[in-house]
Amino acid sequence: MLRRHPDVSVPPVDDKSMKQVRQLMFGGVAVELMLPGLLEACRSWLPDIVVRGHLALAPYIAAEVLGIPHATIEEAAAGELTSHEAMFAEPLTRWRRERGLPADPELASLRRYLWLVPFPPSLRHDAAPFGPTARRIQPLIFNESQTSPTPGWLEALPLGPMVHVSLGSFAQRPELLRIIVDGLAEEPYSVVLGTTT
Repeated sequence: MLRRHPDVSVPPVDDKSMKQVRQLMFGGVAVELMLPGLLEACRSWLPDIVVRGHLALAPYIAAEVLGIPHATIEEAAAGELTSHEAMFAEPLTRWRRERGLPADPELASLRRYLWLVPFPPSLRHDAAPFGPTARRIQPLIFNESQTSPTPGWLEALPLGPMVHVSLGSFAQRPELLRIIVDGLAEEPYSVVLGTTT
C-alpha cells in the first residue's frame, strides 16, 4: 500500500483518510495483488462456490468473471462498512470494466448471493442494510487456545463481569480508546484494554 500510494496517511488520521485508505487498500491494492492468483486457482480447481469476507473484493471479482456463485461473510458486527459500500463503486466499476463484466453502478452484484451475518441484531447499526439475501447465523466463537500461561495480572483481577477492548486495525486511534475508557469508567466491570505498539 505504502509503495503504491506513498502520499496516503497510513494509519488513517481522520474519517476522510480512513475512507481513502479503504478505497485504495480493499478496492485497489488487495484486488491487484490477489486477483491473478485467484483466477488461476478457480480456473484449475473449478469450485462450486467462492466464500469471501465482505471486504475481500478480489474473490468477488474472480467469481463474477468465472460465473461462480459467491457467498459473503460479514466481518463487522455493526454492519458499518456495508453501509458505506458506495465508496467502492468507482474501483469496482473499473475492475468490472477491465474484466469485461457488465456495469453495476448500484453494486447489486455484491449481494446477489447468500450474505451471512454472524452477529446478534442488537449490535447492528440502524443504517446498515440487511438485504433479502442476508441470513443470520450463530456468532463465530473462538475455539482455539494457546499453551502460554495466563498472565498473573489477569488472574489477580476480581471475579465478576469483564470487558475486553481492542481496536484491532484501528489501534492507532488513542482518542477512540479514551472515549471507550471514559464510557466504562463508572461501570461495575473489570476492563482489559488490548493495544498494539
